[in-house]
This record gives sequence, structure tokens and C-alpha cells, in this order.
Amino acid sequence: MLINYKHLKSDLKQISRAPIIFVLYFAPLLLFIFLLIALYYLPPFIDQYFDLMDYISYILAGTLGLTSGLLGIATGFMMIDDKDGKIYELMQITPLGRKGYLFNRLLIPCMMAVLYASIFIYFIHPLSFIQSIFLIIMCFIESALFAIALFHLADDQVKGLTYAKGLNIIIIFAFTRLIKNDFISLLAFIIPTYWLTEAIRFDDLYILTTALIIHLIWLLVFFYSFTHRKS
Repeated sequence: MLINYKHLKSDLKQISRAPIIFVLYFAPLLLFIFLLIALYYLPPFIDQYFDLMDYISYILAGTLGLTSGLLGIATGFMMIDDKDGKIYELMQITPLGRKGYLFNRLLIPCMMAVLYASIFIYFIHPLSFIQSIFLIIMCFIESALFAIALFHLADDQVKGLTYAKGLNIIIIFAFTRLIKNDFISLLAFIIPTYWLTEAIRFDDLYILTTALIIHLIWLLVFFYSFTHRKS
């Protein structure tokens, strides 16, 4: 059986007992509350300068990207712990194998990404049903990408903290159209977070499909790199 409930129960205990992981998992909830308050109270004070709602697509995209990043990084730390404790190596020779280990390890953060994405989209910037589904799937994938990337890059949690800061930089690509830099604009086409904004701004099946394909390509590359890792 692909899902190992004992493994999932162990993950939940680890999340509740490790302060930094617990905070990372529930930080998006605080971000959601902050955004609701800001979007309700700020407009009367800044309307004379600019309309905040003109940038709501970028706000939602940045929020979704950050949320996926936080969840993925939290899981990446857990996977680094497994690497340090040789648990990852042991998992390779169990019936679950590398694929089963990865599936079970990523199940909780990916489900949390789906939950948070649904809440943000519904309350912050409601979209069409099709847009919402595509965005939720992309957030699901991005949380997995962040986790696998951190696992590959860091050998311990100290290095993990450093790399985590670097990984979050890719969220800036969600604001590519605002930055207006030729190099960033060109590079953005292959970066998943850029396509979050595009999927929000344009309710177009071609753009939504392209955005999902870009995410799936990254996921397949990362999945392959994980399952064929030499150590």
C-alpha cells in the first residue's frame, strides 16, 4: 500500500514537536489574517496614491508562492532530519522504497498547500472554477518542488536555513511584470512562480495549460532526480 499511516502519524508528531517546522506550517494562516486586515483597512488611506486592487493578482500570486515555499521548506527540513538520522537510507530497502517514502513525506504539505490555496483564492481574490483548480494543483506541485530542492541542496539543517532563504527568492518571479527587467522577463518563462500570476491574471485555457505543463516538467525532473539519487 502506497500510503503508510504510521509514517503519516509520525510526521504529524514531528510537526507538532519541532517549533520551527510547526511555525512554518501555520505561518500561512497568520499571513491570511494579515492580508484580510490589510485589504480591509488600507484602501481608504492609499486610494489617493494608487488602487490596491489593481495589484491583487500579484498579491495573491506572491502569497500562494510564499505559502507553497513555507510548506515545502518545512518538509525539506524533515527530510534532512531523515537523511541525518539515516532513516532515508533505511526507507530505501523497505517495501515503500524511495517513491513510497517521497509520496508519504510530501502528502501532508501538499494537502496543506491545497487547503491554504483554496482559502486564499476564495477569500482574497475569487477566480473562476477552472482557474482555481489549476492554481491549486500548481501550489500542490510547488510545495513538493521546494521540499525536494532543499533535500538535495542541504546536508544538515544549518545549511538548510541558508538554502531556504535562497529558494524563496524565486517568489520574486511572481512580480515579473511589475519589475520590467528584460533578463528576468526572459528567465521567468521557465520559473513556476511566474505562472501563478499568469494563471490568475488570464482566465485562458492555453495559459492555464502552459502554466500546469511547466510545473509538471519541473516535478518530473525533481522526482527523477530524487528516485535516482546515488546516496
